[in-house]
Amino acid sequence: MVHFGGKNYSPGAHNMVVDITPPPCLWIPIGDAHTGSQYVLNFYNNTDPGPGALFDGQHAFQEAQQLVNTNPIAPGTWYYLPVNPNDTQAQTQECLNSRCISGTPRHGAARHQPAAADASPARPGQDERPPGGPDEAEPKSGNSYSNLPTFSRVTLSFRPEFGPGGLPYVTDNAQLGNQGATVWVEATSLQLSTNDNSARLDTAGCGYLGSTEMVRNPGAVAHTGANGTADCGVTFRQPGTWNINATLTWRACWAVGVQDGPPPADCNPVPGAALDPVNWARNVNIREIQAANGSG
Repeated sequence: MVHFGGKNYSPGAHNMVVDITPPPCLWIPIGDAHTGSQYVLNFYNNTDPGPGALFDGQHAFQEAQQLVNTNPIAPGTWYYLPVNPNDTQAQTQECLNSRCISGTPRHGAARHQPAAADASPARPGQDERPPGGPDEAEPKSGNSYSNLPTFSRVTLSFRPEFGPGGLPYVTDNAQLGNQGATVWVEATSLQLSTNDNSARLDTAGCGYLGSTEMVRNPGAVAHTGANGTADCGVTFRQPGTWNINATLTWRACWAVGVQDGPPPADCNPVPGAALDPVNWARNVNIREIQAANGSG
């Protein structure tokens, strides 16, 4: 009964499973006293199913006959009941005895789909950690000099959607009848670290994928001199072979309904969806800048 979709949904993908204890029953609205009653009557082809019908079908049919033409329309909503097939006998009976939701009366229980509920844990399609691609550095050779900033940027091995400020994200949705939810996995800003304790980390301008200047103004990046500053990178102070580590953290959130576009401001965190970060590492060979003075 659950249908998955969304721009980044892939039926063949490995889906991360978030365990959610299914409820013993699931009431799904099918209409008010007029439309819901007609739904019930149509289901039974306008024929009383008689005593002993599954899930007290006769009671539902007879009540629908009384309500379908009420004027003024009777208050309340019709629901039908898929019973969780993994229910114990007590849980099944709990469903059958349930008569109201949030104080709203039910017009009987159109229990004509007793085993249709998906009792599996919720599976947001492809809400696994998005994969990383290669990292980039300027200078590209991996050779640089002390006090000369090294710009850092990473790439992804897939093409995500992009939101405000270049936010990379992927999104899926799930629908059950007229109810649905959308899940997003979005990136946080890139974090840098290095094993050179004397180095200066320039991270104030790090975007979600690192340096934006490497894309917007590569000429200026290439001509940044000693004691300059990278928008996102590292300035090494001493010669040696050092590494730059980049970490991109992903977080999952969800909202009610099937939605397009980037995650909304009130997106709710997904319980249990602790996604591992993506890590990149690159060695940089740092040489000392030499100055030579010639004689007159």
